[in-house]
Amino acid sequence: MTTSTTPDRIAHHLRSQIAAGRLGGGDRVKERNLAQELGVSRGPAREALRILEREGLLEIRPYSGARVVRIDKTEIAEIVTLRRQVEYFAIGNAALASDPKIVAHLRDLAAQMREAHRTRDAMKLIDLDLKFHLGICEASGHSTLVAVMRTLLPRLTILWYPQVFRGHTPESFEDSHLKMVRAIENRDIAEAIRATDQHIENFTFDLELRLTKLPASMLAG
Repeated sequence: MTTSTTPDRIAHHLRSQIAAGRLGGGDRVKERNLAQELGVSRGPAREALRILEREGLLEIRPYSGARVVRIDKTEIAEIVTLRRQVEYFAIGNAALASDPKIVAHLRDLAAQMREAHRTRDAMKLIDLDLKFHLGICEASGHSTLVAVMRTLLPRLTILWYPQVFRGHTPESFEDSHLKMVRAIENRDIAEAIRATDQHIENFTFDLELRLTKLPASMLAG
């Protein structure tokens, strides 16, 4: 995801820290320290913390500051279920529209994901995957879906990404996305939903494997 504002860049940095495990569940993120570390004022740092709060990656409480959320397995399962329904709706409508420009854009993102997977560039892969799924939401013509997906995907993909290098090749990862692109291009709603269902099944399998490997300190309860 291309970031252009200071809060976006700070938010990207924090996601990278969480994804790499340098910030774990319950760890405190201090606005002042963050601003000093990155050489920015406290205003953009504060906005970046709010961005991650909206994404479900941070919890901000009055007088105690921001902390990385601990993972609640029940909540994650609920988010995956909601994501499935949102993506069914989005890709069905995207297939109805079948905009050639959107198809070309999604195909290009899939190719970029193959290369990011090949080079094991985790954060670029996360960014491209988010762009891909947001692109399908945008192609559906239903702008609210974009906002919904922005709240669902970051938390899931931060958890999921280490497993993707173990369970997929660059080519298989690209093809999983291209199946959805081809269905949109062919206006095949049934195939679009089947491809999405298989894609999310693969994602869920990877995510469950990842959750079994997390230390107890990162889990809620």
